Amino acid sequence: MKKALKLFLATICMFIMIYPSTAAHAEETNIVNIPDANLKTYLNGLLKQASDAPITKTQMNTIQTVTLSGSTYTDLTGLEEAGNLVTLSLNNTNIQTLEPIKNQTSLTYLTVGGDNVKDSLFVDLNGLVNLQSLSISGSEVTHNVFKTFNKLPKLTYLYAQNSMKITDISALASLPALTTLFLQFDGIDDFRPLNDFESFKNGNLKALAAFGQNTGRTNPRITLKSGKLDYNEANQTLYLPFSMMPKPLTSFDGTVAPFSKSTSASNTYLGFNDVALPSSRLSITDDGITVSGVTKEEFDNLDEIEYNARYDFPTGSYPTPPSMNSYTISSGTYDQYFDISHTLDLTADESFDYNQYDATSEEQFLKDIHAETDDGTAVQSDFDQVVKLDVPGEYTVTLNAENAAGLKATPVTVKVTVHEKPVITADSQISYKKESTKSVDEFLQEIHSSVTGNAVLTSDFDKVVDLNTPGEYTVTLHATNDRGQQADPVTVIVTVTASDGGHVNPIPPTPEVKPTPQEETDPTIIPEPQSENSEDQVKENNTKTEEKANKTSLTTKENKVEKADKADKADKADKADKADKADKADKAEKANQAKAKALPQTGDTNKNALPIAGVMLSLAALLIIRKSKS
Repeated sequence: MKKALKLFLATICMFIMIYPSTAAHAEETNIVNIPDANLKTYLNGLLKQASDAPITKTQMNTIQTVTLSGSTYTDLTGLEEAGNLVTLSLNNTNIQTLEPIKNQTSLTYLTVGGDNVKDSLFVDLNGLVNLQSLSISGSEVTHNVFKTFNKLPKLTYLYAQNSMKITDISALASLPALTTLFLQFDGIDDFRPLNDFESFKNGNLKALAAFGQNTGRTNPRITLKSGKLDYNEANQTLYLPFSMMPKPLTSFDGTVAPFSKSTSASNTYLGFNDVALPSSRLSITDDGITVSGVTKEEFDNLDEIEYNARYDFPTGSYPTPPSMNSYTISSGTYDQYFDISHTLDLTADESFDYNQYDATSEEQFLKDIHAETDDGTAVQSDFDQVVKLDVPGEYTVTLNAENAAGLKATPVTVKVTVHEKPVITADSQISYKKESTKSVDEFLQEIHSSVTGNAVLTSDFDKVVDLNTPGEYTVTLHATNDRGQQADPVTVIVTVTASDGGHVNPIPPTPEVKPTPQEETDPTIIPEPQSENSEDQVKENNTKTEEKANKTSLTTKENKVEKADKADKADKADKADKADKADKADKAEKANQAKAKALPQTGDTNKNALPIAGVMLSLAALLIIRKSKS
């Protein structure tokens, strides 16, 4: 029993000794790190404890509102432990970043303001999912900060004011819950992006306050050529149209705010070389300003113009979106600088190429090389005097220009190249034997053809020449270069000779037309064309033949009686024979005439036909006489 009591007392003693150190360690790990002493002092003030007292996480969770003002605050580290922070306000501090509170989901109201506020302060704040109101004010803030919080689902009120560098509201289009938008005294010149706002389209956006926009301050300076200014030397006036002013204030529906027509210094400032012109020299209409008393010397020395004026755009003079309860973009100012350049710039392409014999005027040449001046003054050149389009070569053309104000452009030179037309050379004629084989390339080589430049030589040799038919053929050579220039055609006479070297008809022969085949007849009986007395001639020839036969066939031993008897018989037989022969001759003549019609009239018919026929008739008569004697 005593041993158990002793063990119990020992355990209690050890617990009493260990517990204080354990509790101290737990308390130490619960302390929040706050490196900015001024912030720690402020928070301890809220907690009503010593300024340098440690602050625990539990204590931080009790803080709901933090308002810091003054340049002594530089760091927000530690506020990430303020799990119930609802409102944070920073005014004219030197805090460089909002990083520590970017995921503070309890935060509902955030205000940041002061001349030290810059875009770099704003990290991605889209983790502040319960933020309902955001106020930003600072002359150095630009519209780029809008991208750091344009996905907040509950943002209802947005105040972004007093910065001429805020010129564009497009990035705010994705905020669906936005009901009130304050953009006072910024530099926004175009409110047409409102039409793309989710809050505008769903009807949540009810109020826009954008009074007093100071536009033009971020516009770049514009350089104007003095030659483009509407200066009248005789009247000593300079007219500046409002159309030359870029980016004037424009409402959601495209309505453009007019400039003030008041010449008072409080409404319109016009400066020449940073010196304000007296209002007595100004005359303003809806379209522009006329400055009087501008001497030639003053105009020639004009290097800078500044136009600074108020908008004449009071509330009620412009339309209001039907879905909104309040829409104000009244008043505002405009400021724009112009640099005046007293030069005349002349530009043109460095070179241009023409083909030989091109018909080009100076006017067309200036168009071809895109010659122009910056104020529209006409350009002159010595093209007509220098360039000879019929002579290939390179020419240098000089361009000049002088405007109405007497400003002369620096001369510009342009190289003009005239390309030579291709020229074909070749032998005038060539001969080939019948049935030769020649390609176009061989033909061109054998006639020693050539062409100048990079032109391609062609011919119609394949289409014109028939190497299987003797004759003379005319081949035409053509050539075109890569610029489309065509050479004058050249003709070559090609003679195709017979294989045996015989005479060649200078005119290529036409194909022979063969006659239709006729029934075969003996060519030896084809007579010459007969006259009207052909029958009498046949009879006479037969008589002579018969007489010759009688003279050559009778013997001297025969007596006169026998001769008389035989002569009588022969006479009868002769008459019958003559009648028969006459009939046959008539039939033969008709057959021969038909045959003659079928044959070509070439004069080549058989001339021995008649003598042979006569001999045959004589022999027939002799046989008849001999039979009668027997």
